[in-house]
Amino acid sequence: MAIIKEDISRSADWIAHSLSSSGYRADFTPHSLWDIDRFFDDHSSEEAAKPCGLLSQDLGQRIFAIGSYIGEVAPRKLGGEWNGNDEDPEAEIRVELQLPDGTRCWPVVRAMKRFKNGAEDSIAAWGSGAGLDVGPQNERGNGRSRDFSDKVIWNLPQSHVIGNFVANGSKLPRTTVPSFVPTGGLYPFVSEDNTPLQTRINTGRTHFIQT
Repeated sequence: MAIIKEDISRSADWIAHSLSSSGYRADFTPHSLWDIDRFFDDHSSEEAAKPCGLLSQDLGQRIFAIGSYIGEVAPRKLGGEWNGNDEDPEAEIRVELQLPDGTRCWPVVRAMKRFKNGAEDSIAAWGSGAGLDVGPQNERGNGRSRDFSDKVIWNLPQSHVIGNFVANGSKLPRTTVPSFVPTGGLYPFVSEDNTPLQTRINTGRTHFIQT
C-alpha cells in the first residue's frame, strides 16, 4: 500500500476518534457529514480558526485528517479507490478518490475549501453530490455526549487551562457552571478523580464528554 493511502486511513481513524470525543458524530456514515459541517462552523470563521478552538493548533494536519475522513465515508458506502503519488511533495492535497461510477473527487481540497469559504462549500452537499444519502440535517447532530446537566463542575477561565488539565494540577470542586459561561464553547476540565473531561455548553445545556 502506498504511503499516502496509509496516511489517509490512519488520519481518518484518528480524527474520527477525536471528533467523537468532542461530541460530534464521526462514525463514517453519510449522515455524519452534517457534523463535519457543524465542526467547521463551531471552530472556524472567515478563513480563520477560532481562538482556543479545535482548529487553532496543527491546522494543516487536522484539515488533512478531516479530508481523509470525508473521503473515507464514500468508499465505505459506495466503494472506490484512493489514488496518489508518493513522490509528489503536495500528495496530501492532490490525492484523489475515484468512485465506482468513474467520478473523481479531491476530499482534502474540499476540506480546505470548507475552511476557507464556509457553508457555501458544505461537506454534506459534497457528499450528496458524490451519491451519498446524507439524510436531513439535525439541529445539533447526533453526537454521543452524555447529559449531566444536573451534575456539572466549576469552569475556570480558558487562560488557566492547559489541554485537558488544570494548569496547577488541582482538582476541580463539583458545583454549577457560572452564568457567565458563553454558549457553544469547549472547556477542558479535570474531574474529582483526576479523569480528563471536556464539556460543551450548548444553548444553556451542559454535556460532559470523557476523552
